Amino acid sequence: MKTIPVGLVGAGRSRNGLGPFLAEFLETAGFIVMGVSGRSPERAAANAEALGRRLRHEVKAFSSPAALCGGGAAALVIASPAEHHLEALRAGAEAGLPTLCEKPFVHERDGEEGASVIETFTQKRLPLLENCQWPYVLPAFLELHGTLEAGEKVRVEMGLGPARRGREMVQNTVSHLLSVIQAVVAVDPPLVVTDVRLDDPAFERTCNVLRFRLSGSERTVEGLLQLRICAAPPRPAWLAIDGRRMDRRVREGYAIAFSANGREAPVSDPVKEVVKRFAMLVRSRDPVLVDSERNRVRQRLAWYRQILGELK
Repeated sequence: MKTIPVGLVGAGRSRNGLGPFLAEFLETAGFIVMGVSGRSPERAAANAEALGRRLRHEVKAFSSPAALCGGGAAALVIASPAEHHLEALRAGAEAGLPTLCEKPFVHERDGEEGASVIETFTQKRLPLLENCQWPYVLPAFLELHGTLEAGEKVRVEMGLGPARRGREMVQNTVSHLLSVIQAVVAVDPPLVVTDVRLDDPAFERTCNVLRFRLSGSERTVEGLLQLRICAAPPRPAWLAIDGRRMDRRVREGYAIAFSANGREAPVSDPVKEVVKRFAMLVRSRDPVLVDSERNRVRQRLAWYRQILGELK
């Protein structure tokens, strides 16, 4: 199987970035990380050197996402902080590169431009994924609880431990909950965001709860996101669907499992599973699957913009 040269925007670990881990998963999935770009040429050079040592081959440093996309990459992965996503997405779309982007897809201030760039990917029929990992742990839910059947009214809850307080608590986490709702509930006909509420709208406390509804002609979904600031791992993470809950457990060597009712169900690292999905789409270019994934990104961004817009 021929390796696919991939460029990585944001290859460091500042602000808990996943760049180095994504790089290793990419190479396991049949890519070769050929180059990186960062917030400055100096940072890109340092990250390229460190990543080269980690991967045991040369990794080139590029001055910008545009230069990286034009430097021989056949695919792009964006792992930088959200405020830098739009520039990299534009570069990937302009260069015609399949792209995997860290969540949230764009910073909330870039929502309109983010929606526009999705249409560029659509016009060019390019694979586009957002790194939303939680749907890949639903097999554990099935093992622990036996079913994912969704009725006319569904309640999906999640608890997470973001590292920073303030509006960023919601910006960096709500995509996870939205992606699970997409995986559990049929969203056609479309569901509309209503009844958005934040328990602490001033973001003064270390704990907060986001509540919203997604309403349609055939189904109503109640979403609830419980957030508790946790400066260092292990951070709390749990998922509940209609009251049936499972909690994440991280063991030695970053082995991940979920527990409920005294039982445990192990799962593969969900970030690794996202990368495998990306690799499959890059190689196959299956139009149905590519369109489906891109539509999920489009729908999540629309909900993300509506929810955060209601919090202003």
